[in-house]
Amino acid sequence: MALARIIACLFIFLSAGAVSAEEAKTKLALVIGNSAYRHTSLANSVSDAKLIAEKLKAAGFEVFSSYDASQRKCKHALLDFADVVRERGKESVAFVFYAGHAVQMNGENYLIPVDEQIEDERDVFIDGLGLSAIMTVLQNTEARASIVVLDACRGNPFGYAHGAGSGLAKVEAMGGSLIAFSASPGTVAPDAPPSGSPYTAALAQAITEQGVKIEDMLKKVHTAVGEKTHGAQTPWETASLTGEFYPAGAK
Repeated sequence: MALARIIACLFIFLSAGAVSAEEAKTKLALVIGNSAYRHTSLANSVSDAKLIAEKLKAAGFEVFSSYDASQRKCKHALLDFADVVRERGKESVAFVFYAGHAVQMNGENYLIPVDEQIEDERDVFIDGLGLSAIMTVLQNTEARASIVVLDACRGNPFGYAHGAGSGLAKVEAMGGSLIAFSASPGTVAPDAPPSGSPYTAALAQAITEQGVKIEDMLKKVHTAVGEKTHGAQTPWETASLTGEFYPAGAK
């Protein structure tokens, strides 16, 4: 009887390990952190991105990363990541986290690489990586969920105003996707303390909790950021997911 129990427990343990390994093949993340800008450097973006990469690995993701990335490096990282997601099949989940500068221009959001040469608004179209282009690349992988999280709601440091709005522009998620901002559209997050972004800190804590759907995880992030900033910063997201997703796995 004791031997039968041991064998049963071993079977359960091995089965759980097999499920975990299979899940790891379909949970894929790209993490980009940009700090060393020509115009104005950011103290915490790379360290914030590395923290999220570490927590995503702990949650069972296979993580690809790029730090202080040029425009060419950013685009290669995105396209190479999309190729892997596509190869893993339609049950894959693509999770992209970005920390760094981003700006809105005429209703479009652009992630800014560190080798930018932005002197006026026209340069944003040349040097920036559009959020809509990122979402299109992810949609074309046919992953079951595409999730993009931007800790990039900072002031515009590039010295131009025409056509530019404060913070990031509101967007609508396409089917099977979720987009999250560290602050509400049109608002700017307060300067992060030396310890790092309160949004990244809250996300890092929440993302490894098992049995929590991503929508509920983000609610926890909202609460933590609101408490940390005394209401000065309100995260935001738009979602059109077609199924349930547990970042750290279901219990």
